[in-house]
Amino acid sequence: MIPLRVIYRTIVALKGPRLAARGLAVMVGIVAIGIPVAAQNADSTALPCLIRVSQEIDVAVEVSGRVAEVAVSHGQRVKAGDLLVRQNAKPERAALALAERAAKDTSAIEAARARLDLLDAQQKRMAELIDKELVPQNTYDQLLAEQVTAQEQFQRAKEDRIRAALERDRVQAQLAQRTIHAPVSGIVTELDIAPGELGNPDTPLMRLAVLDPLLVTAFLPIRLHGQLDVGQSLPVEPEAPVGGRFLAEIEVIDRVYDAASGTFGIRMRLDNQNAALPGGIRCKLIVPEVEQ
Repeated sequence: MIPLRVIYRTIVALKGPRLAARGLAVMVGIVAIGIPVAAQNADSTALPCLIRVSQEIDVAVEVSGRVAEVAVSHGQRVKAGDLLVRQNAKPERAALALAERAAKDTSAIEAARARLDLLDAQQKRMAELIDKELVPQNTYDQLLAEQVTAQEQFQRAKEDRIRAALERDRVQAQLAQRTIHAPVSGIVTELDIAPGELGNPDTPLMRLAVLDPLLVTAFLPIRLHGQLDVGQSLPVEPEAPVGGRFLAEIEVIDRVYDAASGTFGIRMRLDNQNAALPGGIRCKLIVPEVEQ
């Protein structure tokens, strides 16, 4: 930047001391209100906008229960799948241990299979004796009936094990409901639960704000409608103390004007890896002006 004293001397040489003082005062006023020279381009317009989080999610428990552990704190960043809250689940864990034991137990199936194999062997031997008329027919018929019963018991034992596996899965699902994980990656902006308190599905435990991506919203004068396209990128300048310039991509352009203000709205996506930018800050949107 050219020092003000150099500008002043130049104006003095060209216009005289009085005009030099007036021109210097105007320049000092411009600097004081913070208008960047680079933003004053004839082919672009700086318009107010707002950078906000893309989602705010209220997290609640699935079933009522006493909270045993809160694994996060206010303002903490979490990733999708991270543990948030764990409820007391001693009854569910005990039920799961029993269900897993029942699902792994194969003794009934093995016993039914052994009896069926024994009866099959007896039936084969007795069939030979029947041919030689060495065994009464009613004895052979009784063995066949026992064989059918053993087959039914074997099938029932297999079905019982299937039901035991399903019961184990059901109890596992109940136990999983007692552990709350982050549905998305974000920041914990509100935390309304502590260990020992009762969690209720109707009352959120905490709120997560998604910072990647961010959303940029702005209302533009109607004269700019038709000059922007979905997918187009525009510079966004967050207010101090954040500052800087970032590119945001247009996602939505309103097709209905606001007649009272003579504006239309747009929504833009601003990628924010590592949550470098905060949400909820004002900004300036640099929009190119196209001569009609």
